[in-house]
Amino acid sequence: SSSPPPQPSDAPRPSRLQDPEILLCKEELISRYVSHGHPRSHAEAEVLKFLEDEDRSGPYLEMRRQAALQEVGRFTPEVGAALAAAFFLGLAGNVGPKVWEGLHM
Repeated sequence: SSSPPPQPSDAPRPSRLQDPEILLCKEELISRYVSHGHPRSHAEAEVLKFLEDEDRSGPYLEMRRQAALQEVGRFTPEVGAALAAAFFLGLAGNVGPKVWEGLHM
């Protein structure tokens, strides 16, 4: 008595093109095509063809992920100024009352 060979699942596999990251990328790429004068229908077809080809789009998507990770960790002058302001405000709030109390004893 042999069991039947396993059958592929009939459940639909979620498309990688429905991933929020890829949807965002898709819209950005279409916008670039359109901004360069291509009709939207042509842009959508080209971008879809690119994203469906994992060999071509995979490295591009990985590069975008790496760039996003680096952007999150970037220390800008604005971030530095905000951190310095928070430090000195905290220092003044912590040390200020003690100094005031010491001067008025």
